[in-house]
Amino acid sequence: MSEKIEKLFKNALEQVSVEPPSRVWEGINSHFAMKQRRMRRIYTYSGVAAAVLLLFCVGYFMQNQHANIYTPSSIVALNFDNNQDSNKILAFTSTSHSIPEIKKRIVQYSNKNLVPVPTSTSVWEGLENEQPEGDLKNNAIRSEFIPLVNQSAIENQRKYTELLEGKSSTPVKTTKVKSENEAKIFSVGGYISPGYSSGNYRTSGSNTRSAQYESSQMSGILNIGGGLTFAVKPTKRISIETGLGYSRLGQKTDDAQVYVPSGDMVSYNANTHAYTPLGSVKNKATATVSTPENFISLKGEQDKEGSIEQQFDAIEIPLIFRYHLNDNKVRFSVLGGFGASFMVRNHTYVNYNGKKEFMGEAEDIRTFNISTNIGFGIEYPITKSIAIKLEPGFKYYLQSLSKSEFIDFKPYSFTFSTGIGINF
Repeated sequence: MSEKIEKLFKNALEQVSVEPPSRVWEGINSHFAMKQRRMRRIYTYSGVAAAVLLLFCVGYFMQNQHANIYTPSSIVALNFDNNQDSNKILAFTSTSHSIPEIKKRIVQYSNKNLVPVPTSTSVWEGLENEQPEGDLKNNAIRSEFIPLVNQSAIENQRKYTELLEGKSSTPVKTTKVKSENEAKIFSVGGYISPGYSSGNYRTSGSNTRSAQYESSQMSGILNIGGGLTFAVKPTKRISIETGLGYSRLGQKTDDAQVYVPSGDMVSYNANTHAYTPLGSVKNKATATVSTPENFISLKGEQDKEGSIEQQFDAIEIPLIFRYHLNDNKVRFSVLGGFGASFMVRNHTYVNYNGKKEFMGEAEDIRTFNISTNIGFGIEYPITKSIAIKLEPGFKYYLQSLSKSEFIDFKPYSFTFSTGIGINF
């Protein structure tokens, strides 16, 4: 009977279907999603671990390769005959380590890898052999030779080994790297210097001859000079200069009365002293001079209007300090210093009617004087060692040109020097 009941329920429920609630499916889906996330984490961590392991293996492999690179042994200097050519190419058998085959991969070295290996001198005895010409042309590296080693290389290796071991008595020479401008600390040059010269004039009334002239009558003269210079540069911006120069200074006195004898008449001052603003001159000219006031009672057909020109040439030795204001291609500088002047020429002329006659030399003129110099320099390079220089300047003499206590004439000059400088 139980079988009939079972069959009855089976037939009745065979066509019946019951849909599960939605929360059941949600639970199933969440379960699978969590499982997938766990699997992704596992894959990710596994990949990172594999990459780290791979990098570690590569680094370990490269370290072993680096440790196995052959380091040359210290080469011991051999006793060579003095007559032997020091540039002779030698070949030496290497130590028990052979030179490895050159690979395309290049490994960078540091100082800590260069460790000298002591080698007995007996290893190298009798190993001096000329390398055959055929071997020199052979590109292949032979394991039993260290090619291209000469006596100089052996000596350098020996000194290097002693230095590493602290046994070297030879001081190590180091060369300081200098810029181009710093390396060239000397300079020579030449210049020409056109200018204008005059002076401050003052006279005492005690000297009636000199008091005949006034400073308002005096004017300057144009001149030209030149010379050579030598400079040393103790620092990058400062230079000390000296040299040898030639300059002219002087003055011109206008409104002077010139007495010119007519015919065979000889001037009453011929071969006697004529008086100028800077002292008396033993007259060698036909004419003589004085101020209009002195000749007012003697004026006649022989009297002419003229001027007196006095020129003094000097050899100068300057001592100049220059400071460079910048380091550009065009360099500017300021300068100042002193100069020693040695008078080498003293001429006085009288000018009248378009003529210029030499009268003679002024008396009581100093042969040595001191001057001060200031200026502004411009320097333009045309090559690495040669530069064009332009230099306006001013020079003032500290002592009177005349030694007379009644005459005070201190010359000054404005100059414009142009020249070249050669640095070395």
